[in-house]
Amino acid sequence: MGSKERKAREKDQRRKAILDATRNLLLKKGIANISIRKIAELAELGLGTIYSYFSSKEEIFAALSEEVFDLVFEKVSEAAASAGGPAERIRAIAGAFIDFNKNHTSYYDFLDFFISTPQIIFPPEIKSRIDRNGDRLLDPVIAAIEDGVREKKFNCPDPRKKALIFIGTLHGLMHFKKMRNTLLKAGELEELFDAAVESFIFSLSNKAG
Repeated sequence: MGSKERKAREKDQRRKAILDATRNLLLKKGIANISIRKIAELAELGLGTIYSYFSSKEEIFAALSEEVFDLVFEKVSEAAASAGGPAERIRAIAGAFIDFNKNHTSYYDFLDFFISTPQIIFPPEIKSRIDRNGDRLLDPVIAAIEDGVREKKFNCPDPRKKALIFIGTLHGLMHFKKMRNTLLKAGELEELFDAAVESFIFSLSNKAG
């Protein structure tokens, strides 16, 4: 390996260390208790090194958000591509979200942190960038709905609004996992997911109209 390749790898490793440290601090301490100094200490890097990669902790948060959105989008897109008709694609997308929540809990909890927090964390220009990136998650759902309309299986005048409802429903139900040992019986959460997805698909169908 040449010096150029080694430097590039080291640069990537330092950037990953910064993001990993920030993610761990966010989930354990909350956003109010994070500083660049604490990130540097956990990542075992100097303050100057942190600032050579990111101009502020908000920039680090934004990079983490985009990283998670990229991972979710990849899984959702793969699931949609492997399914058949429009309804099957919607079921596959829902399954991908649920699997991501199960298999990448820390990543999903991090994403949930930013979605659920009432605080205004990002300045407008960074918020717009994150929103544009996150908006891609709607694309596979919108595409499935639009194909269903073209095939005359669905009746939906506003696919984007329906996609927002779908993603919002899945995200809300994922919070119910906290009730597994209280309100929900064994297997009941999975049944709720299935029922919600089937109800959504039926709401798109010509039968519902």
